[in-house]
Amino acid sequence: MKESIQVAKTVEEAVASALNKLDLTQEQVEIEVLQEPKKGFLGIGARDAHVRVVEKDSVSNVTAVEKTEVIEVEEKVEVVQETVTIEQPTKKHDDSIAINAAEQYIHDIVQQMGIDDLRIETSQKQKQIQFQLFSKKAAILIGKRGQTLNSLQQLAQLIIQKHSTRFLMLEVDVEHYRQKRKESLIELANRLADQVATSGQRVELEPMLSAERKVIHHALSQRLDVDTVSEGSANKRYLVIEPVR
Repeated sequence: MKESIQVAKTVEEAVASALNKLDLTQEQVEIEVLQEPKKGFLGIGARDAHVRVVEKDSVSNVTAVEKTEVIEVEEKVEVVQETVTIEQPTKKHDDSIAINAAEQYIHDIVQQMGIDDLRIETSQKQKQIQFQLFSKKAAILIGKRGQTLNSLQQLAQLIIQKHSTRFLMLEVDVEHYRQKRKESLIELANRLADQVATSGQRVELEPMLSAERKVIHHALSQRLDVDTVSEGSANKRYLVIEPVR
């Protein structure tokens, strides 16, 4: 698995630099913003963007297999490109098979949880798939701080990848919980930032998923009176809001 941490004036520039170094596309990696950029005021408080880009195992493995099979037929770069072009028309059909398999998998799991009124609304934008779940027992599907929901998403992602010929990114949500959670995180971030700016004391938040830490990073990135940094390791990484000295 390849990994690169890059620093640049913007997140986009840092990501582009990392992708160039790893020789990968954006669909083949996971991107974590370690630090949002800040313009500062008259040069004071300015800072660069820090990003961590990690190759996705599933993408890397599939790509390697495809290239090996093509090269065994004929060792020419043109053949690789031509093979990819020929395969593309069948991908839409493969997406449909994978999506149906993931939907059925979620229905089966939810039934085992004692929920028999599940309804799934599915939407797709290129390689991004979203399942919006609806039930009278939505709270059970979400779980404490979204833990059950995230587990469902991880399991369904494995199923969709098993049945797809290309990498697809799946998001599973319950009655728009993730948007509501995002709004509450932004509200929390600003409230704690005000507290830090007033008291001059840093505040440590509870461990969060990378996506949730990114929401808070972004929400406070334009403030000149506080900074945000991620600390901890693995699934215990948490966010710290600290005053600008």
